[in-house]
Amino acid sequence: AAQHDYAAFYTREIGKRRDLGYPPFRRMVRVLFRFPNEQRARHEAERAAERLRARLRELDMTGTAMIGPAPCFFTRENKLYRWHIVLYGQDPRAAFVGLDFPRGVYVDVDPLELL
Repeated sequence: AAQHDYAAFYTREIGKRRDLGYPPFRRMVRVLFRFPNEQRARHEAERAAERLRARLRELDMTGTAMIGPAPCFFTRENKLYRWHIVLYGQDPRAAFVGLDFPRGVYVDVDPLELL
């Protein structure tokens, strides 16, 4: 990219994405928890992780992996504490059907960044 060789950059990047199972080869969903209280952010993330693990088992989604819950790289932003969960697989969105989250929780399909 720094040399403006877009074709070579694309070739390297798409190979990495294929090897790691990142979009567009597999789908990814990030669930972001943002709350003014650190304990609440962690609690909501842990509670959601339990529900998502149960849904993955219930739907026999063995090809879908879950990372987290974990604090975000930037744990506090705009006076809000941040935790997240990442699911990836063929269609991790299916695990979210019928699940409700409180205000302060954001679901991002194929996120552009995970920071």
